[in-house]
Amino acid sequence: MVLLPTFAAPKIYSMFKKNLLAIKLFALLCPIYIFSQSGPGGVGNTSTNGLWLKVDDLKLLDGEVVSNWRDASGNNNDANQTITGEQPSFISNSSLNNYPSVDFNGVRDWLKVDDADILDGTTAITYFSVFKPKGLYSSNNVHAILGKRLTYSVSANYAYTFFLYNNKLTTDIVNSNNRYNSSASFSNDENYILSFDFDGSNPINSRSSMSRNGSVLLTARENSTSIINSNQPLTIGTMNVDYNRYSKGEMSELIHFNYKLNKAETIIVNNYLSAKYNIALTASNFYTNDNIANGDFDHHVAGIGQASDGSNHSDSQGSGIVRINAPSALSNGDYLFWGEDKKDPSYNFVTETVNYREQLDSKWRVSKIGNLGTVNMSFDISALDLTAKQSCQPLQLIVDSNSAFSTATSYDLTISGSTATIQEFLFLMEIILH
Repeated sequence: MVLLPTFAAPKIYSMFKKNLLAIKLFALLCPIYIFSQSGPGGVGNTSTNGLWLKVDDLKLLDGEVVSNWRDASGNNNDANQTITGEQPSFISNSSLNNYPSVDFNGVRDWLKVDDADILDGTTAITYFSVFKPKGLYSSNNVHAILGKRLTYSVSANYAYTFFLYNNKLTTDIVNSNNRYNSSASFSNDENYILSFDFDGSNPINSRSSMSRNGSVLLTARENSTSIINSNQPLTIGTMNVDYNRYSKGEMSELIHFNYKLNKAETIIVNNYLSAKYNIALTASNFYTNDNIANGDFDHHVAGIGQASDGSNHSDSQGSGIVRINAPSALSNGDYLFWGEDKKDPSYNFVTETVNYREQLDSKWRVSKIGNLGTVNMSFDISALDLTAKQSCQPLQLIVDSNSAFSTATSYDLTISGSTATIQEFLFLMEIILH
């Protein structure tokens, strides 16, 4: 292990699908708080990710009402409910991997996102939701995840709806003329990753599809070639304002993109949600360090990769501080995912007593599929006070095949502004799991 004089800092662990790679960053004695504007799993940005409601952004007590759910996309499309008695409640510790959830009671709980240009008026769209139904098989047979319309019968302002109807996942694009649903059944108190997409440039018989837990349930016909520009708000937990039928269930995340994600991007977002909420994927489960045996690195997962159809995504950061991009040899089936062991990291420094270094109290691991060649890796250090200690040393990346760092190798990082970077870094597959 390379020793640096005086001060040292962040400790970062990374793990391949079948290999452990431990990484440290050496820096200063100061805590950091970093907030990324990158999209879910590192997919999208403020121009394409129009809405990102994630429950970990709600700072409420158990049982408190949810009157405002902040949008993390950067577009300020907050979900609101100002009407007393119609506000869903906050569950601080849910069955969704102990993350909180927003509980809709099925009586009159709902949220509204004011109309915004990015949410419709496009030729394509993608939505994801983490949802737990609790009112299936009741007299209310409609459990809306979301809707953006005036009413069922007025097509002029009917953009889209996504809901469970008679226990079937159902989607309408533009109006109810091409409503379609899957034959797959759903269960109460079961956690699901549900999604739908639409691309008006596709052939008419394959313009829209819906998925559950990473597997496509149905690809369907749709006459429309674009999402209309509706002036109606996006409603969550009901189909439209004053619909008078309300969803009973829990939601922890809702994500919108103003285009249809390609296959690689879809896989990355599904793996991010799967790890975070402990929902097993039924297809393309590539990030495996969320498993107990691999240390439960469930949080702030992001990834890059290339799908079997050649579509790719090669630059990701997500909600964490680690960004990886520019793979030199990306081929079909190659993926690299990374995740953190803490959902609310404080990034405090703790003393490592063997060599008396200060190390960050958070860890990362990496799952690697295939061979992506070299990559660029960078760390957002925008809140790190590099002038706090006159005797500070340059940042270094310390890499090892085990968390004890008994055979570590060091790499110098280049600092430019608020970013520390190592270029053309090679993740070797022969590192052995410990």
